[in-house]
Amino acid sequence: MAGTPHHALGDPLLTGAVATAVATVVTGVACRSRRADARAAALRGGVAYGVGFLLLWAGVRLLFWRFAVDPRDSPLVAVLIVGGATLALAVQGGLPLFLHASRGLWTPVAWLFGASWVCAYTFLRVGGEAGAFFLLALWTLAVVPGALLGLAALCGLELGGRRVRRGGWPWS
Repeated sequence: MAGTPHHALGDPLLTGAVATAVATVVTGVACRSRRADARAAALRGGVAYGVGFLLLWAGVRLLFWRFAVDPRDSPLVAVLIVGGATLALAVQGGLPLFLHASRGLWTPVAWLFGASWVCAYTFLRVGGEAGAFFLLALWTLAVVPGALLGLAALCGLELGGRRVRRGGWPWS
């Protein structure tokens, strides 16, 4: 159908397999975080996550597609979108690392796997009616904030479950 994105790798199963491999590697690295240096691990991991996914986004578009709008036509907008996306992706990757390393929570690790899979699968699709920068701006302004709210809810449920298991509800 005209106007819908297609898989850069050609096959939806191959795209899903690559997204699964990327998410598995990211989650494996997250599980190795130490409690002693949670902030440093989150900062390093978040920056690596943000830059890595931004390189995936740009690399797929450079190799398999074209930019609908040349970034040189509006460099300020391109810099703002790419900078904002880098920050959003760094938070998307760094916050679960921090929560796992500092609090020992496991729901952020599962959330990170899911978020990484969706991000990789989305970034491996090209074309469509919207340009590449629109996808990145949409991810930054809509997807990441909503996903972080979901992460907060999951962490709250895990902490509540731990509290109930340890000693019951505070009002009982």
